[in-house]
Amino acid sequence: MIPRFLPAVVVCLLVSPPAAYASLPDPVVQVSAAISPGAVRPGVDFDVVVTVDIANGWHINANRPGSDFQVPSELSFPAAPGFVSFSDFKYPPAISKPVSFSETPLDLYEGRIVITAPLHLMNDAPPGMFALHARLRYQACDDEKCLPPATLPIDVSLVVESGAVPGGSTASSVSRDNFVGFSGAGKSNIIEGVFREK
Repeated sequence: MIPRFLPAVVVCLLVSPPAAYASLPDPVVQVSAAISPGAVRPGVDFDVVVTVDIANGWHINANRPGSDFQVPSELSFPAAPGFVSFSDFKYPPAISKPVSFSETPLDLYEGRIVITAPLHLMNDAPPGMFALHARLRYQACDDEKCLPPATLPIDVSLVVESGAVPGGSTASSVSRDNFVGFSGAGKSNIIEGVFREK
């Protein structure tokens, strides 16, 4: 994890990739997303579940890393007023681990982690198929070096059914076996931060 104000020697390291970077896993970080339930009626709560796979020997910083020089891992959605509202995202517990470039252990994530974003579909949301657009910002490091901060785009398919649910009842208790994933968005029309599939 690299300070936001980098010394010149570190900047040179990042701009001119050294031979050590030639053996980087491809990719270091992979992201997939799913929605529960796959089809949602207006007035219902649902979850977007983001799975992050981090290559062996690498880590990313925790959402609340506890150190000023660490770049936190953050999931974000564009605002979508009149369509969905957001609650606090649920990040996994961090692990505290020593690394060679820090005098104290750092809070980080390794392996596979899951971030859950609770959302609420507004009562007047139109029916149809949409793609919610999100981003994951992170910085990947191994025990000796860090890559520059990066942002991965995430698109999640959402089917909105006709008819609002009275009282805004929730559906977030639907089994995770009913998740419907989405791998890549096609051409879309933007609707206040939400994309409708053509």
